[in-house]
Amino acid sequence: MVPWTGAILILLVAMFRRDQRRRWLDLTTVIGYTVYVAVGTQLTILLAQKMTRTYDAAFFRADALLGFNPVAFADAISHHWLVSVIVILAYVSLPALIGFAWVLEQDLLMRRAVLLAGCVCFVFYGLFPAVGPGHFDWTLQVPTSAPDNCMPSMHLTWALLIAINARSMRLRLGLWVNVALTVVATLALREHYLVDLIAAVPYTLAIQWMARHYKSYLPVFNAITSRANAGRLERGESQL
Repeated sequence: MVPWTGAILILLVAMFRRDQRRRWLDLTTVIGYTVYVAVGTQLTILLAQKMTRTYDAAFFRADALLGFNPVAFADAISHHWLVSVIVILAYVSLPALIGFAWVLEQDLLMRRAVLLAGCVCFVFYGLFPAVGPGHFDWTLQVPTSAPDNCMPSMHLTWALLIAINARSMRLRLGLWVNVALTVVATLALREHYLVDLIAAVPYTLAIQWMARHYKSYLPVFNAITSRANAGRLERGESQL
């Protein structure tokens, strides 16, 4: 239910919009959201089945080099019930916050950046598979059956993207508070290593740049597609 809170919120707001264009933007956003969740879920399952190694031990050592122990940090937070409740709420509220930011401002750049980040991340999941400190058996040094979706932290990436693209000062301030809570939450719930969060920052900036300047590299993409199609036609004609 939690992943769909954003889509449900957008649909509810769309029902009461009078502007047909804004309603259409809401509907296309929900369609894109639905397709992404469906395809992303299948890709996540596929990666979990195909990956035979993880970088969890390496990421844990990298955290140690930075003077941070993710397991000890999570243990310390778990002794404070109020803080634990806050970080859990912060962690599960991301889809709703994405939907909330969209219905308030309908920022197309934000929508493009959020979708692009969610697509490109699977490349890094395949290159640097890791399940997180809470899903790795440190005694046997093997991962449990969990998604290899640590590097980079998409929770932090998406939180950063909606905060960066917010136009209203009030919304921006609230979303930056959420960024801080997300950092604590992902670590306190043992979902990520510190290096995952650090990697999310340049990843976010790169995605934001690509989303903003997408028109500049569309001709390159179209040229590559045209050449590929031409090659297929030539091969097809040669076989006839």
